[in-house]
Amino acid sequence: MKKLLLPSFVGAALGVGVSLAPAVAQTSQQCVYETTANGPISAANIRKVSGPGSCATTPTSGTDFYLYVIHDVTLTGNLAVGSTSGGTSGKLIVGRTALGVADAGSLSEPTGQNYTLTIQSNQQSDIGLDVAGGGIVSVNSLVINKVDAIIQTNGIVNTECNAALSNNTDLTINGRLNVQGNLDLTGSSGGTQISGSGMSAGNGLRVQGNIYGSNNTVNSYFTTDGSGNPTLTVCVQGLAAAGCTTPTGPAASGTSNDPNCVSRVLPITLHSFYSAWRQNGRVLALTWLTASEKNNATFIVERAADGAEFVRLQEVNGAGNSTSLRSYSITDDAPLAQLAYYRLKQVDYDGTVAISAIIPVQPLALSGTDWLQATSTPQQVRVVAPQSVGGQLQVLDMVGRVVFSQQLSTANSLVALPAMPAGVYVYRLATPAGKLTQRLMQQ
Repeated sequence: MKKLLLPSFVGAALGVGVSLAPAVAQTSQQCVYETTANGPISAANIRKVSGPGSCATTPTSGTDFYLYVIHDVTLTGNLAVGSTSGGTSGKLIVGRTALGVADAGSLSEPTGQNYTLTIQSNQQSDIGLDVAGGGIVSVNSLVINKVDAIIQTNGIVNTECNAALSNNTDLTINGRLNVQGNLDLTGSSGGTQISGSGMSAGNGLRVQGNIYGSNNTVNSYFTTDGSGNPTLTVCVQGLAAAGCTTPTGPAASGTSNDPNCVSRVLPITLHSFYSAWRQNGRVLALTWLTASEKNNATFIVERAADGAEFVRLQEVNGAGNSTSLRSYSITDDAPLAQLAYYRLKQVDYDGTVAISAIIPVQPLALSGTDWLQATSTPQQVRVVAPQSVGGQLQVLDMVGRVVFSQQLSTANSLVALPAMPAGVYVYRLATPAGKLTQRLMQQ
């Protein structure tokens, strides 16, 4: 499919050294939006950049709008970008402003929700999904229909279940696409092509389930090199996350070209794997139950900030062999103040490794008043920040003047205050997860 990108003419207005992406082919009749703050997709966090007066205050699902995401925003329901009628098309751009300037952003769903993001068009047209470097999309299901998509270098797309490409959609992966369910190509009529240069560590395509389509081999869906191998790293693990549907069509066979690709056919029966916040968001409990185990030596709990680069968190001994329900649990005492991903790595006695499905965890909304504690010394307070992060502490008098400010590098900090007249003061703590405010009497 031919991709039409118009050159940008806004560089001179922005100054030397600003990196611009090509402008997109939008019309004056399309509603163009840009995020303005973190939070749900709502009028409080989105502004209209251009378009006719008939544009709604927020994007209308199923219409040909443009949305530029440069903040960490969450869906409030299923979202369809573009329509299946009319002569124009919509576009979702994550990690770039309406002027084409790179700026990190993410689009995800709240914890516990299962939303579908659909990118669609009535015609073979421009790129409908563009995830720039630093941009992240994390949803339950992704559907791309009759429109192309690109994941730029260092861009990331995660789906908790299936991703589907249909009607000759072309997908370019120069960053990462992680599909925890199945990749459904059954609606492509053999015309879909997946290409890209995501060959470095952690990049490329990883499908925890299988690829389903009308062709017989995995490689037939990919742009290949002179040796017949895909031009990007491909890992097909063979076991979709629990609850993901199985497409109606044959599973494409073939060998993954990722040397680190690990089968997800676990030698255990994993009953459940879930998380729960404790201590007002300062500790995250991770629990999993097994219905049966065979030659199971250990579990290794891993965490990632991007859904791809996992690091070891803790190790727990397995039961070896078991046919009864067993429960395991650990705590993450220093959870991330952002969307994070957790998984289990199961290791057999013979060293064989298998990987569980990934669970995404949103940071807990900051609340409560136990983050600020008075001490026996009048000129000292203790700050216990939620989610084990520091932040900027300010103390204001009742007129609103800042009388003290200090950057806190750790979550548990004993703060020495200057001499202040007796009275009530407002303490404000700004952390990466949000802001907290509390009043405290100074003796």
